[in-house]
Amino acid sequence: MAREQATSFGAEALKYEVGRPDYPFEAVAWMLEPMPDGSRRIADVGAGTGKLTRVLAKASDVEIGRVVRSGGVLGLIWNIRDEREEWVRRLTEIMHSSPAENMVNGPDGPRVAEPFGEVESRRWEWNRPMSRMELHHMAFSRSYLITASDEERAQIKREMDEFFDELGLGDGTIDMPYVTTAFRALRG
Repeated sequence: MAREQATSFGAEALKYEVGRPDYPFEAVAWMLEPMPDGSRRIADVGAGTGKLTRVLAKASDVEIGRVVRSGGVLGLIWNIRDEREEWVRRLTEIMHSSPAENMVNGPDGPRVAEPFGEVESRRWEWNRPMSRMELHHMAFSRSYLITASDEERAQIKREMDEFFDELGLGDGTIDMPYVTTAFRALRG
C-alpha cells in the first residue's frame, strides 16, 4: 500500500465510523479466549519489549513481535463483504476490492512471520442492514478511493447510485452480508 493510502484514513474518519461495521462479539471473544498460559491481557504496542501477553491488531506490524512476550498472542481480524451474493459482487466491481480483502479471501490468509507460530482462524457470517448513505460511506472510507481523483470518485458514486436504483434501495436499507475472519498466532 502506498504511503499516501496508508495515511489517508484520518481524512475520512467519520465515513469510516459510519460505513464500517463493528466486529461480531463472538469473533473478538474467540481471539481473547485464554491461551495456554491463561492470559487475557491487552495492552498498547508502545509498551516495553517482551511485556505483552496479547495484542489485537487490524494489521500486522513488525513491532508487534518485539513487544509481545513469549507465549503471547497476536490477533488479526477483518470484516469482508460476502461476495457469494451476486449483488455484492456487482457492488465490488463498481467500487473495487482492497488489498486486505484480496489477502483475507486468498488461500493462505495473512502472512505472520517469526517469532509467531502457526496461525489459527475462524469465520463468522452475519448481515448488517445498510442504507444508501452507509454504503457510500463504506466505499469512500477506503484508502484507494480516498486518494482517487475527483473524477474517479464521482464516477464510482454515479455507478453506485445507478446500481442502488436498480436494486430498488431508495431510502430503505439492504442487508449487507459479511464474513468476519479472525486469526490468532502464539508467539514462540
